[in-house]
Amino acid sequence: MRAIGYARVSTTKQDLARQRCKISDFCAENGYNLELIIEDFGISGATLQREGYQKLNSLSNVQCDVLVVSEISRLSRKEQITEALSDIQNILKRGISVILLDNPNKIYQANEDLKLEELIMLVFQLFGAAQERIEIKRKNQDGKQALFRANPYALVDAHVPFGFKKVRNTLSSRPQYVIEQEPEQVAVIRKIFELVLEGKTLYGVMQYLNERNIKINNGFPSLPILSRIIHNDLYIGIRKRKQTFGKDAGKEDVAIQHIDPIVSEDDFIKAGEKIAINNKYVATGKVHFNPFKGIIKCRCGRAMMVKDKKPEKGVSKLTYRCSCNESRNSPMFCKFNIDEVSYELTNSVIKSLFVQQSKDITDFFRETSVVKIKELKEVIEGIDDKCSFNRERKKQIESEFLLNEQKLIHLTNPNLISVLEKEREKIDQRSFEIENEYADLTQKKRVLENRISDIEKAYKTTDVYERISNITNDELTELYHLYLERIEYFPITLMKGFYRVQFKSGHRIYIAITKVRCSPKAYKIDANVNLVTGDISFEYYSAPRDAGFSFSPMKQATVNIKDFFQSEWVNYAFALELKLDLTYREKYAAKLVDAKNQNND
Repeated sequence: MRAIGYARVSTTKQDLARQRCKISDFCAENGYNLELIIEDFGISGATLQREGYQKLNSLSNVQCDVLVVSEISRLSRKEQITEALSDIQNILKRGISVILLDNPNKIYQANEDLKLEELIMLVFQLFGAAQERIEIKRKNQDGKQALFRANPYALVDAHVPFGFKKVRNTLSSRPQYVIEQEPEQVAVIRKIFELVLEGKTLYGVMQYLNERNIKINNGFPSLPILSRIIHNDLYIGIRKRKQTFGKDAGKEDVAIQHIDPIVSEDDFIKAGEKIAINNKYVATGKVHFNPFKGIIKCRCGRAMMVKDKKPEKGVSKLTYRCSCNESRNSPMFCKFNIDEVSYELTNSVIKSLFVQQSKDITDFFRETSVVKIKELKEVIEGIDDKCSFNRERKKQIESEFLLNEQKLIHLTNPNLISVLEKEREKIDQRSFEIENEYADLTQKKRVLENRISDIEKAYKTTDVYERISNITNDELTELYHLYLERIEYFPITLMKGFYRVQFKSGHRIYIAITKVRCSPKAYKIDANVNLVTGDISFEYYSAPRDAGFSFSPMKQATVNIKDFFQSEWVNYAFALELKLDLTYREKYAAKLVDAKNQNND
């Protein structure tokens, strides 16, 4: 009789020789002609998706008369045994008898249904095989846990965490391998924490790393990867290993060891807290940029958002508006009936205030100029790396193209020519995509180089107005959040009111504003301000500040904001006019005209 054997081991460290010998000896002793032994090497019996096992299920009596298996656990160790029973029955129906060498005297006959007692016997054997696998797995996991508890650096699984590398243990035979810090990856981890602590969101960190061609585990970092790094206790030296087996995996047995930290515990805690804070104020929208996100507040205490009122089709008119989304009938509705304040005018007022604080601006630029230029140069280096990679890809594609052309020259078979011409089209498309990517990278590099030139020029100039005009939106946001705690607008009349600007230093500034269409004006007020009545109370010398040297005594006075802008008090020392950039009004008026003309057309 013709026989086919089946053997399997679950790991590559095991050997199939014992099972081969067992099957061969049995066939020789019983007069079976062993045709071949089908094998599955290094595959668990917990799955039936094995190449050798699938081949068994395709056998028929054309290939053999009997299937010999060294033991039933080689067929299956699944806890759900119905699939294995069904497969055995199907083999029998295809005209092949089955012999399991657990019980070599029992032959499951071809072309017959399994009898009740045979089913019961197989159920017990398969269940026993499954339980044996569970016990083996449990012992294996217990051994790994014991190894981990004995050595905090033990590598007991295949996974090596980012920031570490696998090295052979030279101090002991167990464990065979340990982990140790990998300097380049450690530098990346520390940089991630540093960027978060500086105020970047995870998205900003991701952009920073991608722009510099910095990879994590051979891939570009994503938000989930960065989040796991920021919250991973491993980087403060707490290494945990959960029991990874059974229905209660990770619940019953968690081993904890302490290793050398990569970042300090203080930085780790601060970084976790900063993630939420950074997301509050760092702008993610590209259209409605909010440099005061998390700073500018409604009088009800809620943050203000940027809203587009769209007075005309195709025209934007932005405003800072209370973020209240409650129903007007709700007791939680904004008690100030949804505060609004002009977006462009507010931006101009606060920017002008910072220009007036020229020393702060100069100091800020002096401290950040070197860092900004260094960061841009790092991005350029990353672009150069990507360009080099693209050049190599281009050479490879050119070689493929030439090889394809040489094949076409000598061919006469029209079918092969058609196939190769389609391949040439694919090569051309890939080449086109690489050229476009290369051109984009080159353009981006030129933009960054120009940006470096602009920064160097701006940082060298002594004119603070010229310097502030060169600052980017991101730099403005950084500047505002470095100094400012809170901005609020208090309207007194429809067109007049006060900005209250609270600095992180505790210093508070009031800015009186009139929003009249012809000539809006803003004054920094060094006086007592009543935000309910609009009264400005101050001390002054009897002569205005431009009247020259005077020994006149100090006096006290009060003026209401309704009268302040048309009074002589604007010339006194307590009031400092802010220079507003109102060019946005001209641009807005021009857009309105264009929109009306288009709508009329």
